[in-house]
Amino acid sequence: MSFEPAPRSAATKVDGPSPLIVTATPEGTGADGSQPGVRLTLKNVSGKNVVAYSVRVFYVNPQTGAKMGAGDHSTFHHTDVLAPGRAETSPKVTSLPRSAEGVTAA
Repeated sequence: MSFEPAPRSAATKVDGPSPLIVTATPEGTGADGSQPGVRLTLKNVSGKNVVAYSVRVFYVNPQTGAKMGAGDHSTFHHTDVLAPGRAETSPKVTSLPRSAEGVTAA
């Protein structure tokens, strides 16, 4: 599984390293309850507040290294910001895709 900033539209351009570190924690089952899932945690490692973000997640077949799809995770903080040093964990568990052979993505 790899992460990168999702394509930007009217967002402020970030030069240099990403202001966020993204980690994925395995969960027993994803949103649909039928297969493994992950929960994303994003930590602000910049010196500025983050008011919105969008992250694209790429899933890969651990046996072949082939891409198995992508998903997006984003949020906008209406009243609170993701302050420097603060982390937030997604309340939603994302189900991992499976190949036709039943291999779960990594």
